[in-house]
Amino acid sequence: MSEAELHAGLNSAWPTFADGEHSTSTLSLDNWLERALGSADTELSPIAFDSNIDSVISRREFDVRFAAVFERLDKDENGELTRAELLFTPARASRQSSSQSGGRAREGRPRGRPQRQ
Repeated sequence: MSEAELHAGLNSAWPTFADGEHSTSTLSLDNWLERALGSADTELSPIAFDSNIDSVISRREFDVRFAAVFERLDKDENGELTRAELLFTPARASRQSSSQSGGRAREGRPRGRPQRQ
């Protein structure tokens, strides 16, 4: 996705949830984010958009926040987001605990499926 495609998408999305041409409420934005992203558990929250903390999201705040996200994801800084740049690998708890214990499994901890007795 290019920056131009991002802006075109934002231009078409804004009227679908905005309370006006130039601003919207944090609640309207929150509802749209959940519908657009499929979950309320995302990095993007209305608070992240509201840079002046007035409980109103201006169109400028909306555009600036998405531009910052685009810039952060564009690892090679070529103005295009590739599929590889959009993929996230969550840290696994087992890898974290393994690295904290020096890479060894904890003794006494059963591995694999439990045996039936």
